[in-house]
Formats: sequence, structure tokens, C-alpha cells
Amino acid sequence: MLTVNQKTGFVTKSPVLLFYEEGMPFYMRKDIDTTKGLRFNLPAGEYDLRLGDIEQNEIVQYPLIKMDLPSDFTPYPEKLKLVYKPTPRKCQIDVYNFIVYADPMFKLFPKYVFKWVFGHELGHFPYKGEGIKSERDCDKFSANLLLVDGYNPSQIRSAIDLALSNQLSSLCRKFNLLDNLKEVLQWTQY
Repeated sequence: MLTVNQKTGFVTKSPVLLFYEEGMPFYMRKDIDTTKGLRFNLPAGEYDLRLGDIEQNEIVQYPLIKMDLPSDFTPYPEKLKLVYKPTPRKCQIDVYNFIVYADPMFKLFPKYVFKWVFGHELGHFPYKGEGIKSERDCDKFSANLLLVDGYNPSQIRSAIDLALSNQLSSLCRKFNLLDNLKEVLQWTQY
């Protein structure tokens, strides 16, 4: 078991890398160039390294996605109540009563999926009231939160694929965020 107390950088020269967290796949890379290696981050947590060898290294400094200034900022509450209940929107926030409603299905996904969704909901405090623009801003806000915490761009991509549907409005959000992630260095190799 690998315990990481804070965002930490690692390097591997193994051809395949596979981490689990709480019995679920957490981070996986394959076809790694074994001569150059792969640098990556892990956020705080406990991990089971199932494939590959790693060494601690410098943190990978991914650039954050550029964002507009908030339009209508509501101060963050000291505490948010999280309520798991079936909801057609999968997850939604009541910014005035400080409640996040999340579908119990998120308990079946790797943690980073719900972290991305929860971060998106937190984004509604600074970015709300502008329809699809607010949704896109919240998507970028959440991606930046995950990058700061130590997640890798490929995990953000996986989170949006698992969390967002393939309906037209969600596909537009996916493509928008993927375009923004292209500006973030995906896999730093040396």
C-alpha cells in the first residue's frame, strides 16, 4: 500500500502502470516509452500499485485552464451538506441552502469522477446564471481544482466521459473541456 500525504510527483520507466484506490482502478497508463519514462502526479490518498515500478520525483506542474472572471459570485459556505439520492441530473447544487444532491451511482465510480462532478457543482458559486456558459465555466473550474489537487489530465478526461451523458448539450460540454485540456500538457515524459 502506498500512502501519499500530499500532491506528489512520481516517475516510472515501466511499460504499464496501474494504480487502484479503494478497490477501484484509479490511474492507468500503458505503452509507456521505457527509455524516456513517464512523469505523473498522485493526490493525497492510499493506493495499491498493481503494475509497474515508481520512484518519487518532482511534481508535474500542469498549466491551469484559462477562465473568465466570475460573473455573480456567491460566497462559499462553511459547510455543504451532501445528500445521496436518485436525481435525473446526476448531481446538482442548491447554492442558497448549501446542499449538494448526488445520485448514489457515483459510489460505483472511481473517486476522481465524483470529485470532478462535485468540483463542477462548487463552480456554481462563482459561475451561475448564464446557461451553458455557466456549465462550461464550472467544468473548467472543476478541472483546475483536480489539477491543483494532483490529478492528471487523463483522469479529468476519464471523469467527464463517465460523468456526462452523450446528449447533445453534454457532448458540447465534453468537446469544450477536451479542447481546453489540449492546452494542458497531457503526459510529461523525460
